[in-house]
Amino acid sequence: MPNYLVAQSELPEERERRRESAGKSAGEAYRATLQQLKPGARIEISSPADADAPRYIPAQLSDYDAIFLKSSPMHGYQEPPEVDRQLAFMRCVFASGVPSSGL
Repeated sequence: MPNYLVAQSELPEERERRRESAGKSAGEAYRATLQQLKPGARIEISSPADADAPRYIPAQLSDYDAIFLKSSPMHGYQEPPEVDRQLAFMRCVFASGVPSSGL
């Protein structure tokens, strides 16, 4: 059974606005699509830009078969803590060697 991680990049207020208008956050919508494509897959969602999100090290990501990085409304040239947390997560993903895809 595949084990996937979907890293959503919307901030909490953006996720709530999207849920109000579309019923699901971008990460939740992507998880639903993956579940249709791979029934029985284990699919977790992480929000690495959030202040209370878990901080990973590369070894913690090695159990995943793939990591999907959802597109972000943030910009890498900005320097708020949310961008720093998102970039740190992405560096960890790349260091883990787990196949990843940015969407």
